[in-house]
Amino acid sequence: MPQVTLQPVVFRSAVDHWFYLVLLGSGAIIFVSVLPLLHTGHPEQMLVALLATGLGLGLPLWLLLTTRYIVDGAVLEVRSGPCQWRIMRRQITSVRASRSTMAAPALSLNRLEIRYGNGQCLLVSPADREGFLRCLGFPNGRTDDEPP
Repeated sequence: MPQVTLQPVVFRSAVDHWFYLVLLGSGAIIFVSVLPLLHTGHPEQMLVALLATGLGLGLPLWLLLTTRYIVDGAVLEVRSGPCQWRIMRRQITSVRASRSTMAAPALSLNRLEIRYGNGQCLLVSPADREGFLRCLGFPNGRTDDEPP
């Protein structure tokens, strides 16, 4: 039975260098793409340029600033941008290391695959991996598939 924490413990996502490269690259592409629209002087085209820039840079920044994992008592809550998951800790059946590139609330490829419920799966990438695992009830801070 996992140990229940008294205070919520918040773990930020680890962030790989590739995420910053994607952020900078998308910013550069958007800038080059909307620059001609800004020079037209037409309000409609300028609005389109501003909306494209806001969406193109806003979403990655939102993910960067809000992706976190909260262990609060018997619940693991995962937040990332507009998405949120609540997993009862007793429903977690396994946690193992993963390098999956599937879309997930994880800003690093050094991930943990959390299996829960009826075959559901969620990938996370806490910066403090050992602390996160200890909070989930793995006393040695290792996953199911890691040797001691």
